[in-house]
Formats: sequence, structure tokens, C-alpha cells
Amino acid sequence: MKGTKLKIQNILYLLILIIFTSCGNNYLLNDNDKKWNPYKGNEVLVFESNKGQIDSIHLRGAYIEKNVLSPYAIFPDSIEILKVYCNNYDPNSNFLCGDDEFIEIRPASPADGDYSSFFFVLTMKNAIIEGQFHFIENLDTINVTSLDINNRKYNDIAIIKGIYEDNIFEWEKPNNQIIYWSKTDGIVMFDLGDGNIWKLKNKYAP
Repeated sequence: MKGTKLKIQNILYLLILIIFTSCGNNYLLNDNDKKWNPYKGNEVLVFESNKGQIDSIHLRGAYIEKNVLSPYAIFPDSIEILKVYCNNYDPNSNFLCGDDEFIEIRPASPADGDYSSFFFVLTMKNAIIEGQFHFIENLDTINVTSLDINNRKYNDIAIIKGIYEDNIFEWEKPNNQIIYWSKTDGIVMFDLGDGNIWKLKNKYAP
């Protein structure tokens, strides 16, 4: 009887050990990942082109969401994702459409080759920045520079060229667009690569 009880206890201990060691991983954003998003999520960004056009984008929230990486696993992995949403224009109709992603930042995880990643896309009425995917580790190596834009000097500009990192997804294609990104103010200028250059004219929270 005593031996049976001991066996049952050992089995219970083993089951508890399996449960705790089999729990899914939780991939979290670190402080450096979060630094690549300077937005609160309520800003309106107004841009002016070198051809005199005015356009804007309205941010609609900045959130940290938790997603499941392997939903069919018994103990699925989870991941934090920082997303900034905005109102985008439908480029085919020029009508303002619903909320869409403006920025997505993901922590290092096996899903992204164990690198933290930064994804950015911008669709305005008169200008479109195609989706850009970059590893944050590579963005951190960019030497920042200073730029004067519309009577304001920015001292922390990272010039991000429109290339994809290692073409890790088949649908990714390089493009010749360039983003001028301030670590404190976000996007302050972008070059569409077709002769159109847009500069931040105003940023405000309504």
C-alpha cells in the first residue's frame, strides 16, 4: 500500500514537471524594440510635397497586442506585437477607408528568424509607401544624421532605404523608396523614388 502511494506521488510529480516544462514560450518586446515607435497613436501627420501637394494621415491608436504563434499546439507560444493604426486611403477610389496598420514591431522569435522586426506602410490620398520590413538589429546600426525640415532641426534621423532584409518572404521585393525616420518624432520625410519628396509640415493631436 505504501509502495502504491509512493508510485502515485511520483507519477503526479512527473505530470506536474511535464506541464511546467511544456508550457509555451512567451516572446516579449524589449525597451529597444519599443523605442522605434515614437507615436502615442492620436496624432495627425500633415505632409507637403516638393510639388506643392498637401496630404495627411490620422493615427487611430497604439497598442501592444498578444498573439498566438501556434494555435493548434497544446501549449502554444505567444508573442507581443506593438501596432500603430491609422486611417488609410483606398488608392483605387481616393476614399478614406477603415483602420489599417501603420507600424508593426515584433520581438525576436523563431517566427522571424530570432530577430526583432519593424514593419511600416503608409497609404495617403496622393502618396503610397510600400510596406517595408526591416530587422531592428540592422536599423540600430544606422548612423543618425541631422536635417532641417520646414524650419525645424532634427538631430536623430535614421535614413532607411526601401529594401527588404534577406528576402525572407517570397512576396517581398526591393523598392527605391527612402524613409527619413526621427527616433523622437517618427517619419519626417520620405522620397518615393519617382521625383516626389514629401516633408512633415505639421504634427498635432486633435
